[in-house]
Amino acid sequence: MRLGRLLPSLSALAAAAVALMVLAGAGTAANGADVATSAWTVAKAKSYLRSIGVNPRTVVIQNGKRNYAGPHCPGKGWTCTKAKRVLQISATAITNTFTCKDATSGTDPGTNTCVVVQSNASAGNDARCFLTDIVKMESELGQTCRITQTNGTGKNFAWAAQDLRMYDSAAETGTQHVSITQTNRSGNNDALVTQNLIQGSVFSAATLEQVQEAHQDVGIDQQTDTGKNSSDVKQVLNLRASVDSGVGAISQSQDVADNGPNTLANIDQVSGSGANNSLLDQYNRLEAQATSNKGPVVQKQGSLTGGLHGDVHQESTGLSTTTSVQDEDQIAHATTPPGTLTQVQIGPLSCCGAGSSVGNARNSVSITQTGHQESDGGSQTNIAEASCRSSGTCGTDQQKDNNVDKLTKRRSCKGSVESPCIIDQIVECLSEGCTTFTGEGEGAPGPTLEKGVRNVSRDQGNFTKNTPITSSGQTIEYQLTYVNNGSGTAHGVTLFDTPPSSFDFASCTGSCTFVGEAGTLQWLLGDVPAGGSRSVTFRGAVPCVDTSNVATAFSVENFQGITSNSATTNDNCID
Repeated sequence: MRLGRLLPSLSALAAAAVALMVLAGAGTAANGADVATSAWTVAKAKSYLRSIGVNPRTVVIQNGKRNYAGPHCPGKGWTCTKAKRVLQISATAITNTFTCKDATSGTDPGTNTCVVVQSNASAGNDARCFLTDIVKMESELGQTCRITQTNGTGKNFAWAAQDLRMYDSAAETGTQHVSITQTNRSGNNDALVTQNLIQGSVFSAATLEQVQEAHQDVGIDQQTDTGKNSSDVKQVLNLRASVDSGVGAISQSQDVADNGPNTLANIDQVSGSGANNSLLDQYNRLEAQATSNKGPVVQKQGSLTGGLHGDVHQESTGLSTTTSVQDEDQIAHATTPPGTLTQVQIGPLSCCGAGSSVGNARNSVSITQTGHQESDGGSQTNIAEASCRSSGTCGTDQQKDNNVDKLTKRRSCKGSVESPCIIDQIVECLSEGCTTFTGEGEGAPGPTLEKGVRNVSRDQGNFTKNTPITSSGQTIEYQLTYVNNGSGTAHGVTLFDTPPSSFDFASCTGSCTFVGEAGTLQWLLGDVPAGGSRSVTFRGAVPCVDTSNVATAFSVENFQGITSNSATTNDNCID
């Protein structure tokens, strides 16, 4: 979302504060963003419930100065209920508070759903969505939270938390889907999303596979005119396992499923003049003990498609910062014959998308990656990839070590709003030692696009910005030249040119294709390294008319595109 899409009715919030929470099965409260912001009567409240598919008879309606829905009433002066389906109305609310503790179900994770809508004029909105399982020891749990908050001058606070602790299971899986939307006029927006999985298991079996998997899918959209936006997305995994298989095989793994990022965060922060701050954190710890007289024993963390992926868009005339931390720790001990122990640790981390930190060249993205392997020997593989993009500055700090070697690699680059900088760095530690690979995207590309034209029928040799047409049907040729004058590779470069309507196309170089209904030509140039250039041409016949047109170029880094100079033809025909 962008500035200017703030709800136009925020100024009317002084008359009312409305909040709605519906648990799964109570109806579709996703339309809650359209809640009216004038004072409601009970009749109007019931009408709203019917409009979202909720029977008013199944809902407790509160009408007080302090409304609370949750398990623990704050005390005297509060209108409280423990009901799971509640609508709150207050013309002079001091605060809106919801504490939504989800039911747990290992067979139907979709039932763990909480939907909250809160509106306030000047006091605070506080919404908390919790899923905690420490006793039931379900092997698979899912959580869905959708929180919408609007405010005039007060603070919006939203917290979605999943806390799972399994002590008697060979497999533990947690999924978390969270959507938080916060709008404010001058107050602050604060969003927190946490996922915590702990597995502590002791098993004796012939063969055994222990698995711990966690996936977060988080979308946070924050807008304020003059306040601050703050978001924190955190995932913590701890697998403490002890396995004795006797003579069988043992596999102990953490986040190894090859089905996408373990944390996928899309953050959109817009502030007129306040600061934007985004934190993305991932901490994984594998403490494994395995005993097998024959083996093999395999202990793994992470996958090439997993890890942490953040797409952060920040706009403000103030300062915007994004900090991303990934810490993987593997302490594995195995009693197994020589050559039968394999350890793998993989940690991809990418932040924060081609559109990150738009609007201010003082913005910054910082990535810290640490990885540690400690074992009783065997084959070790430890790979970390950090990808950073920013319209301001990017900085990466990667530290990896294992039994035989260690390596620290730090990189930084500075870009601009028009041309964000990129760092793509891989650090690898194997049983033979550590090394590093620098991606071609290091630094920021600096593209230019030039367009020239010449009259082939008149044997014109050089391309110029203008050429005369002396008779109808003469053949002219255009040339497009893309040059990367920056310090980093331009990825996925694509050229577009729409010839004049009077142009009769004949041929092109560079494998052009027609796209769209306007006869636009397209060239897919691929990656253009720093200091490199690419040229393409196309030709055709023209009548005796004046023409002028330009070409455009796009890349992953320059997603807004750049435009060439105009190339023109002049009618010099003699009637």
